[in-house]
Amino acid sequence: MILLRGVTLLLVFLTMMDASPARRRRAARRLRSHPHSRGVQTGATHTFTATAYSRHGRTASGKITTPGRTVAADPKVLPPGSKILVQNAGTYSGVYSVQDKGSAVKGRKIDLYVPHPVAARKFGRKQVQVKVLSKGKQSE
Repeated sequence: MILLRGVTLLLVFLTMMDASPARRRRAARRLRSHPHSRGVQTGATHTFTATAYSRHGRTASGKITTPGRTVAADPKVLPPGSKILVQNAGTYSGVYSVQDKGSAVKGRKIDLYVPHPVAARKFGRKQVQVKVLSKGKQSE
């Protein structure tokens, strides 16, 4: 399978080098939608970029935001209902449930809910390790 994936990527690359702009765009879309390009595997640890938000209310899944539990993620990478272990996030390290999806949260990014706007700004942007404990159901 690894060889097949490498061959597929090589073919897409060659297509992009020797093709019209329209064919390059189609090939790039195919590459981005490849199943190995975005999703993460259960039990594996991945590097994500983490930010924090402080808007209290209901999440996209209908649950109330809860500090130390609610996280927003790209549903194509971490479907709603996924349980993750966030490491290297200081006091915000711990087990979270993907309950939200942010409009700016795309790819390997997560947005942790914290109760205060000052704490969210202070958190900034960090590279964290995310271990996928269980995956939720894919909505697509």
